[in-house]
Amino acid sequence: MRRIRNVLQSCAPFALVLGISACDANDLVSLRIRLKDDFSGTVVTSSLATPLAGPVDQASRGVAWKDRLAVIGTAGSFDDVSQLAIDDVTFASGKTPDGTSYLSITLPFGPASRWARTLVPMTSEERTRIAPIFDPTGEVKTLAAKIKFEIELPAAPTAHGVSPPVTGVKEEVEDNKATLLVPVDAVLGTSRTMTWQLTWRK
Repeated sequence: MRRIRNVLQSCAPFALVLGISACDANDLVSLRIRLKDDFSGTVVTSSLATPLAGPVDQASRGVAWKDRLAVIGTAGSFDDVSQLAIDDVTFASGKTPDGTSYLSITLPFGPASRWARTLVPMTSEERTRIAPIFDPTGEVKTLAAKIKFEIELPAAPTAHGVSPPVTGVKEEVEDNKATLLVPVDAVLGTSRTMTWQLTWRK
């Protein structure tokens, strides 16, 4: 019980800032979209950054600070999800003649892809070294090992899936909320383009 309590205490500041409902390393870097019937909506992101020295650093004595971590949260709205782009991640949406709505998210993979580095601008080694800032218990070995996409649709999806399948990518659907977990190392590996497709009807 003591270990669980310590983890919760260490994650609490991140949860308060980003609205994270549970202490989960998969929530640390994320992109969350709430989509309306007309394909407008809201987007909330959380990303990592290495900040400059802050007030604590400057006001301290007798310590050699070596690592810093910032989690940056941003929130906004859009009129048309098809016009939305997060670096080189793009979105397409519409309706078929039978009234089925769809959302397609295109995620580039490979050394030339940019979006994962935008959200997680650190190497795997750096994220392993600074992991204790987030979780002093050592349970989290590497920060931001996965990037979380969460899409809240106007209705429960009638079909969903990724193409082509990529090892380590995990999709979950609960009610009208679809979640995709994408390993950062997979994104920066083999060059390919993965598409996440969601369809629904009201």
